[in-house]
Amino acid sequence: MINERIRTIKLLIITSDVLATLIAYMSAFFLRKYTMSADLRYIMNFNNYGLLALTSLLFIIIYDTIDLSNSENITFYITKKRTNMFQQSSILFLFITLYLYFVRSLIQSRLFLVYFFFLLNTFLLFAKIFFIPWLAKSIGMRINRRILLVGSSDDDTIDEISSTNFPFNPFFSQKIIETISYKRDFKNLPKIIKTKNINWVIFSYDPLFNNMLSQGIKFCEEMGISSSVVLKTIFPDTESIMDIEKINDVSFLSFSPKISHKISIAVKYLLDEVIAVAVSPILMIAAVPIILLIKIDSKGPIFFRQKRLGMNGKLFTIYKFRTMYVDAEQRKRELKNYNSNKVIFKLKNDPRITRIGKILRRYSLDEIPQFINVLRGEMSIIGPRPHLYNEYSEYEFWHVRRLSMRPGIACLWQVEGRSDIDFDSGVKMDLFYIDNWSILLDLKIALRLIPVIITGKGAY
Repeated sequence: MINERIRTIKLLIITSDVLATLIAYMSAFFLRKYTMSADLRYIMNFNNYGLLALTSLLFIIIYDTIDLSNSENITFYITKKRTNMFQQSSILFLFITLYLYFVRSLIQSRLFLVYFFFLLNTFLLFAKIFFIPWLAKSIGMRINRRILLVGSSDDDTIDEISSTNFPFNPFFSQKIIETISYKRDFKNLPKIIKTKNINWVIFSYDPLFNNMLSQGIKFCEEMGISSSVVLKTIFPDTESIMDIEKINDVSFLSFSPKISHKISIAVKYLLDEVIAVAVSPILMIAAVPIILLIKIDSKGPIFFRQKRLGMNGKLFTIYKFRTMYVDAEQRKRELKNYNSNKVIFKLKNDPRITRIGKILRRYSLDEIPQFINVLRGEMSIIGPRPHLYNEYSEYEFWHVRRLSMRPGIACLWQVEGRSDIDFDSGVKMDLFYIDNWSILLDLKIALRLIPVIITGKGAY
């Protein structure tokens, strides 16, 4: 019964988001139409704008459906949706931009898109805070969760849950009815569930009572009620996403980095490739004088190719404009004692760098060919910088997690000081980026990168 209601609640959330998007779209359309001069209103017609409305609604449906499929805990989902409202609308706005780019739409009013973006945020927030709670209450969708806690007599976790004040939720009214212990009361579990109309049993894990825990979960399953095990009593606190996976008849509790469960990461990588395609003509024009200067300045190839560590440690070939003399690798051994960096080989006045190479590095122009790696799906525009394979052997265990995301042409590390940042501090910035990634964060890094490149601060 509860699972059926949860499915209905998910449908209600999707429906409210669709309605909010539709109302925001129509409001933006008519607001723009009747704020322009009468002789120009003919361009605001549904022949041009109708298909965009349908694709926007389809995007919201797909986004919510996928997001909700990874959020069985509706309470968590609602809280997350309130804090990530701007991200959802931003992704939709980027989707619209891609739509306009690919279909060469007849939409002429860019101000309409601005109206739509701000109204969408307003109506989505209104739907979550006011409309859904009102509707849930009106149609009797609130689920009265009557909770039974089961644990050891000296279990601090059970005491902590017992004293919890459950936050307001439009869908659930949660109340702890009773607390029992494995040792004294477990034999009365069926009777307590039946007589007190319990519909959710929360078990605390205790290895001494593992058999009772298994029996209790099985009994709840037979009665058709929900049961949960407090993970805090089994595992230490974790920020990873936890999922139940099944291979044949074997179930697994899986822990995975938060970033791998964000649908928006797919939008990020798609946007990377679109941007790479869009800027390619400009970069090709800018590359012509760079290529000539490299050939004039020193002997050797124009491009530098090197194996680097990609996502999950997969090796790929990175492309850069050559900034060093051709014997740079042989001379590296001679200069090794002058390297002060813990893992990465970096010298402030590296004699192996050519005259034009110093300029290219200072303004990050040597990175331009890496847009080829972006188009090949090996790199992202923003992300942790890719390291050499032999540098991996110097990693400490906590450094490895920086490989859980596609490497980038630019990163937070570069914005904060580039080569002046020591390795450990740089990795901490990479991990902060991975844990807090959003399209908005990428935009902030890109904007902050502009003055850093212009001044050439920390580059060598």
